[in-house]
Amino acid sequence: MPLTTTTEMLKKAQEQGYAVGAFNVENMEMAQAIIGAAEELKAPVILQTTPSTVRYAGTHLYAANVRALAERTDVPVALHLDHGDSFALCVQALRSGYTSVMIDGSKLPLEENIALTQQVCEMCSAAGIPVEGEIGRVGGKEDDLESDGGYTVPEEAVRFERESGLFSMAVGVGTAHGFYKEEPRLNKELITTLRGLLSAPLVLHGASGLSEADVRDCIGRGICKVNFATELRAAYTQGIWAEQERTSPFALLDRAAEQVPPGSEGLVFLPYLAGERSPLWDSHAKGVYYGIDFSKTRAHFARACMEGVAYSLRHNLEAAHQAGAWTGTLRAMGGAANSRLWTQIKADVTGKPIQVPASDAATALGAAMLAGVGVGAYRDFDHAVSQTVKVTREHLPREEFREVYEHGYRLYRQLYEDLKETMHKEAL
Repeated sequence: MPLTTTTEMLKKAQEQGYAVGAFNVENMEMAQAIIGAAEELKAPVILQTTPSTVRYAGTHLYAANVRALAERTDVPVALHLDHGDSFALCVQALRSGYTSVMIDGSKLPLEENIALTQQVCEMCSAAGIPVEGEIGRVGGKEDDLESDGGYTVPEEAVRFERESGLFSMAVGVGTAHGFYKEEPRLNKELITTLRGLLSAPLVLHGASGLSEADVRDCIGRGICKVNFATELRAAYTQGIWAEQERTSPFALLDRAAEQVPPGSEGLVFLPYLAGERSPLWDSHAKGVYYGIDFSKTRAHFARACMEGVAYSLRHNLEAAHQAGAWTGTLRAMGGAANSRLWTQIKADVTGKPIQVPASDAATALGAAMLAGVGVGAYRDFDHAVSQTVKVTREHLPREEFREVYEHGYRLYRQLYEDLKETMHKEAL
């Protein structure tokens, strides 16, 4: 059906004691998902965009996107400008086909907020488009705006409604934009009071992170529209990360190698694909797979490759120990650290715990830490590490695989010694 305004949508919610969900959308995929969920629930829905969102793509693009989706569904869909920060942006949204507009003058003195909201209402009324205003700031951060919050004063809300001409009102009752760092102090009695004083449908901003019980209680007291943004963004981001992790080359490598037991059933890899530096310092060293037979699959070659690199790491650690350097916990950075299995194999082979920091930009992070030490931002390198390296996971060596990897490592070391003369002859 065509896009609808929020007028009848919220009036019906007010009369029947429920609320309409209003969801901030950033792109086509989010709009598709939200309308798809509304279709499943056979529920009306409001899609909304913030000033920063429309700066990215423009009101015309979002309006066309949502309009096309709305025309293919049987549930009522409204397109709302959330936290409009200027009269000009409200004009732009109206001309693009938005069916609901919010002007947020809550940071202004009451008189100026009334005047700005009234100006937007007069413009939108000619087109039959409802306007949402805000009084009593919602805390937290929304787009470029940040606020400590503040409760709506009932007497000011009555005046705001009477003089501005708004249709719906966002009220400050202790919620905040973004996820809550501590338990929110909701003044639910204030919602009850405002519902008794005002005819305008009440809007709850900052619902992301509230408990379902709190949201239901607020609706029962008179809230007609509930805004969600941060939870959607977090879910969307986590979904992208999960899909990237599922389909990344390292994830595919992990899934193959996990099919083969530790030790790769006798297949051993010498990872000397460009000669070998530390600790062999042999430019003639060559890469070798040893133990190939008809039973070996691609998965065997994948796991043997991982184990061969882990054996090389252990060889380097032993050389460092012989030179007097002691290592305790290792940190894995760079692309290979994205492979959980490979990192675990390295821990099993070396017998060392391995931590994986949040950043995999090893070279850049190391350079930044050295620069920080150089200019005095950090006392020393250990201090720099403690302040900048945030561990996301840790892999501990597994005792049950120690024997099989001891055997594999001995074979790895012996293979090079046995093949070194042949490697050198072939290089001449």
